Amino acid sequence: MLAVEYARVFRGRVVILHVIPPTAFPEGTRVLPVDVSDPIDLAEYVSARARRLLDEHFSSVLTAGAEVRKEARSGNAVETILRAIEECGAKLVVVGTHGRTGVARLVLGSVAEEVLRRSPVPVMLVHEPVIDGQEHNRAFADAATLKKILVPIDFGPASDAAVEQAVTLASASSAELTLLHVYEAPVFAYPGAPFIAIEDISIALEKSARAGIDTVVHQLTGRVPRVAGLIRQGSAWRHINEVAQEIRADLLVLGTHGRQGVPRALIGSVAEKVVRTSLIPVLTVHAAESTVATPART
Repeated sequence: MLAVEYARVFRGRVVILHVIPPTAFPEGTRVLPVDVSDPIDLAEYVSARARRLLDEHFSSVLTAGAEVRKEARSGNAVETILRAIEECGAKLVVVGTHGRTGVARLVLGSVAEEVLRRSPVPVMLVHEPVIDGQEHNRAFADAATLKKILVPIDFGPASDAAVEQAVTLASASSAELTLLHVYEAPVFAYPGAPFIAIEDISIALEKSARAGIDTVVHQLTGRVPRVAGLIRQGSAWRHINEVAQEIRADLLVLGTHGRQGVPRALIGSVAEKVVRTSLIPVLTVHAAESTVATPART
């Protein structure tokens, strides 16, 4: 279980939360389950059963080397999760998403996506272990430690926040940090002619990208055990996923635009595509957030 592995590495505490959705039955409805002799309140029965299933399903994590608390709450899933974040003083939320195939795979799920958009703290999204026959969460889930972290950067506030969070993780886990900048060369097209990339502009962009990534690598040297920088030209989200597989990254740390109100619902097309298609866990960090300390609760 990734949240427990994370807490064990960083000496945090875990709250496993299950949200019981509201029922269509009126309040005070009583039922007679087959395993009891007298009618009992439906809400109480559902809550008790949820707690029992939590105990059974997560019994093994009690000996996993991390402090774990299990809770079952009733209400709207997103609002209950957000309220629990505040009440628990959580520094990180770990949300599982459903693995799907085809077009449906591009949909995270309403709860996971809404939590990602509205959470005041970083959110780690973890897909099911296997999607389309490909193994996910390859190393981090199995090894109990981070070994390689990939951070896509565009030199803006969002990626700055992601870099700082990644530095915290890399320092605590002795992980190797790889920075990736993907740029697109402008192209021009004329009727009846193929797309043309202006060579001088492309070369200038490559030099600028290399200078930028080298500057950040230099700034981080000494703050983390190992740091490297890569540049790629082309589709950002495709190269991010490709490089993650090439270097066998265990975790992808991604900056998103953390704004209040309606604009915050748009986390950015690149970020959205990455979190929906990544084969490894993705930790999202809003630009508005300051550096997050090593988590005390997850």
